[in-house]
Amino acid sequence: MGLPNQVRRAVGPGWALVGDAGYHRDPITGHGITDAFRDAELLADAADTMLRRARAERAAMAGYESQRDAAIAEIFALTRALGAFPPPAEFLDLQARLSRALDTEAQALAERPVPVGDDDQSLVPNVA
Repeated sequence: MGLPNQVRRAVGPGWALVGDAGYHRDPITGHGITDAFRDAELLADAADTMLRRARAERAAMAGYESQRDAAIAEIFALTRALGAFPPPAEFLDLQARLSRALDTEAQALAERPVPVGDDDQSLVPNVA
């Protein structure tokens, strides 16, 4: 019972991790590819900010790590609880809470601006 769940540092001097490279959790939710895509987008935004010299590397990467950690917190905790295979009633409650958390995450991702040009003025909400 219980796979080794852990969160790693997301960044360091000259490196950054996304998705499963940055943390391991029980695969019971099947949510890993979404994490990888989200983290890659957050990291790309941080790298873009850094390369445009809007923020220093350390600050940009710390911002990425902070966003990543906030994004995984609730779903990581729910996944750990589900992976412990609690009694059926609690398992069903956790599944419902996970579903709501995934919906909230999907909505937040859908609302992220989508770049449509080469300047920061051309960001538009993702309304697809």
